Amino acid sequence: MSKKPPLLLRLEPNVNTRAMRREFMLAEGINFKRDLIFEDLPAHAHEIAAARRIGLINETGYHYRINRPGKITRERSLRRFHIFTSVNLAIQYAGQYSIDKEAGAWLLNMIIWCGENVLLPHRLKFFEQACELYVCSPHTRG
Repeated sequence: MSKKPPLLLRLEPNVNTRAMRREFMLAEGINFKRDLIFEDLPAHAHEIAAARRIGLINETGYHYRINRPGKITRERSLRRFHIFTSVNLAIQYAGQYSIDKEAGAWLLNMIIWCGENVLLPHRLKFFEQACELYVCSPHTRG
């Protein structure tokens, strides 16, 4: 039996916008990998897939400073290649909880978003690696 939370996995994978019980995180083993860039994505997939209940509120409770120096989402560097590790981890978590193919495939979209900001000399290598991941992913096979 598969779980079908594709709409929830489409939420921005930014854990700053979440409140979770510590007991839930400990029980499910949800954590952030050290030295991993884009570390919110695996935790996002893990928490959404593992949750038995999720509540959404339409309120601003956190003000995030954008365009700050050192922010990876604006950086154009080889660190963009870290998205592959993050996506692989997110797909592993989705697989542990029998997330359906549509939901799992959405996690792969982060690669496209990230690849748009890879420097031109590295773009071919980035998208070759992206194609390998797409071909190997259980979420893109028929």
